[in-house]
Amino acid sequence: MQSEILRISRTASLWDVYLEAITHTRHDPTAALDLTDRAHARELMFTLGSEGSAHARQASVKDARALLTDGAIALVYAQLPEQLLVWAVTSRDIRLTERKVSAKTMERLVDAFVTTLDDGPASATARALAQELIPSGIALRPDRPLVIVPDGVLFRVPFAALPVPGLATTIVATSIPIVTPSLAAFAMSSQPAPRPENRRLLAIGVGDAVPRDGLGRLANAEGEAMAAAGEYRDKMILTNATATRAAILKELPQYDVIHFLCQVFVLSCFPMNSRLSVIGGVISPSDIST
Repeated sequence: MQSEILRISRTASLWDVYLEAITHTRHDPTAALDLTDRAHARELMFTLGSEGSAHARQASVKDARALLTDGAIALVYAQLPEQLLVWAVTSRDIRLTERKVSAKTMERLVDAFVTTLDDGPASATARALAQELIPSGIALRPDRPLVIVPDGVLFRVPFAALPVPGLATTIVATSIPIVTPSLAAFAMSSQPAPRPENRRLLAIGVGDAVPRDGLGRLANAEGEAMAAAGEYRDKMILTNATATRAAILKELPQYDVIHFLCQVFVLSCFPMNSRLSVIGGVISPSDIST
């Protein structure tokens, strides 16, 4: 317990130092982004210990930017006491937007959005939060990643369900959203892993809309399933009409790794009633755990 209290005290004090430094370097978006990313990585480094910290230092914002090609974008957030900083980052450009929204106001906006999530992306609370979080002029693509680095209360935001300002659609329908603790962590996790040996993959991709749950079509679900399968020698791919509930349940026990890319409906209060939507029905947590 003592070590945990000390760790929390250290990281809180360090965050205060970073806040001060970020505030004074806002005139230089690149320098401020570097500081912010180091601040975002602080808790991860403490958790991983000295060995993890050494690996974390091997990756940087520069490494992450090298991965943001062909329309991929990163949005990095830093919540200051009286304003929100939002960086839109690509391989070619870093653009900083400052929002006049305090930490307390942001907390209220997030609370309102989360509690009215069932109202869909057209709700007033969804549009109000998206207006603050999504900078104008960014061009999202359904086949490219949108890397999201939240800060503070923004870790509670289901970014995939946010509407895209000016469009009658959601983030998940117009990009491949990836939430990460920091750009350095994104760069680390994007490094090629050793090719899996002697492991069997079942890749499932269903992009169909689910109107009863208020979920639109999922972009590039089939393509991502195919890409995941490319890493394995022994695999089965079920997409479109072949990804039926019956076929999936039949194949599940025969594979070591299961990759789902489909619409999911999450009930946080009753997680066992959450469901993955596939052709001809749903896959429940009990289906996977048995």
